[in-house]
Amino acid sequence: MAAAVWAVAAVVAIIFGIPTLLTIAGIHVDAGLIVNSLAAMGAFSAAAVALWVATSDRRERQSQSDAADEAQAKLISVSSGVHHARDGLDILVRNVGERPIVDVEFVSLTISGHSLQLRPRIDKFSIVEKDAQFQFEPTGTDDPLAIALQSPEPFLRPGRPEPTIVQDSVFTATVQFCDLNGNVWQRSAQNHANDTREPHILGPVVRIR
Repeated sequence: MAAAVWAVAAVVAIIFGIPTLLTIAGIHVDAGLIVNSLAAMGAFSAAAVALWVATSDRRERQSQSDAADEAQAKLISVSSGVHHARDGLDILVRNVGERPIVDVEFVSLTISGHSLQLRPRIDKFSIVEKDAQFQFEPTGTDDPLAIALQSPEPFLRPGRPEPTIVQDSVFTATVQFCDLNGNVWQRSAQNHANDTREPHILGPVVRIR
């Protein structure tokens, strides 16, 4: 805004200054031309100020809207771990915000010390008002996930390997979701195998688009 004011002032100074110098030098200057120039400059200045105000208001509203969307996205938490009753794994997505989220998708689940290729039974929820749960279950006894989840001693059968997913195994889960304004976000969290309900380390919420 200050730059626009200084620019207008400079132009006005030129419009008045040059005719004054020409008059001193004995050269006639048409006063009507000066008046018309000032009128045009006034119209230009008014338009420039109006445009600046409108642009500033729009940017301010957009900034406030973006901040509100991010605040809502931060109310989405993620945690993962072992579901012992089903001999499987879970990712729990919890929405404590006032608005539902949509198109909630599984992105990834990694477990420290493992290279398992994990896909949930359902990998997308169209709408989540409160909670959603991605569930991972072995497809058979020879499934790598089933082997990693072997029951610990003293329940081991002879020759059955010990589990490799244990209490201290670190789970890192990432999900993607969309808010009602069309913004797409991702959120990740790390926690230990038996801390399904509460995230151990909740990562930042990241706007994808």
